[in-house]
Amino acid sequence: MKVFRGFFLCFFLVLFANVGSAQEREFHGTKLNVPMKAEKGEVVAVSNEGTKQLQVQMTESFEAKKGFLKFQYQEGVIYPLRSLKDGYDLYYDNKKLTQGKYWGVGINEDDPEDVIAVIVSPEGDLVRLKKYKLNDRIVMTESFQKCSDCYTQELRFTGMQGNELLFTYRGLIGVLTKVRFEDEFTFSFEQNQMIDYKGLNIKMLKASNASLEYEV
Repeated sequence: MKVFRGFFLCFFLVLFANVGSAQEREFHGTKLNVPMKAEKGEVVAVSNEGTKQLQVQMTESFEAKKGFLKFQYQEGVIYPLRSLKDGYDLYYDNKKLTQGKYWGVGINEDDPEDVIAVIVSPEGDLVRLKKYKLNDRIVMTESFQKCSDCYTQELRFTGMQGNELLFTYRGLIGVLTKVRFEDEFTFSFEQNQMIDYKGLNIKMLKASNASLEYEV
C-alpha cells in the first residue's frame, strides 16, 4: 500500500522536449497501515503537484577542447537536463554562454554508461566531444520544488447508498482553490476490500452513510 494519508499518480514521466522537469505528487500526512476515519463529506486523501528536475553534478574539475575552444568544467557545478537531441540527454546551463555556445554533459539515451562532454548551440544543436568520457566525473542529482500554482488532487467520501460507497475526485488549482475538474464515482463495499484508484491503494474497513473507516 502506498505510504501515507495522501495519494495517487506518484510520478509523471520526465518531459524531454525543452526542459528536463516533470510533474509529480508530493505526499503528505503520512500514515501507513493505520486505521483512519472520514465522516461524510470529509477528505480521505490528498496530494500536491510539484516540479522535479533531473541534473548532473561535476565531481572534479575538467577541461575539454574543441579546436581553439576550451571548456572548463568546475567541480560542484550542476547542469540541469534541458533537452534530448541526437540520441543524447543534454545537461547544460543555458545561462552560461561562452564564445557563442554552451558546454555541458550528454548521456546516451540507450547507454547510460556513454557519458560525454558536449557543446550545445543556442539553437540546441549538439557537438559531440567523444574523446572526453565523463562517467567518473559526474553524479546524478535531482531537485524538487513545490508548485503553488499547480493543482491539488482531492478524494472525498460523500456517503453510502445501499452497498455502494460514494466518492468525489477533484482537482483544485491556485491559492483560491478553484475547481479545475471534478468526477463522481462509486465502489461496492466489502470489508477489507482493497481499492486502487488513480494509484491510491486503500483498504475499506467499515462503512455507513455517515462515515468511512479505512487504511492507506
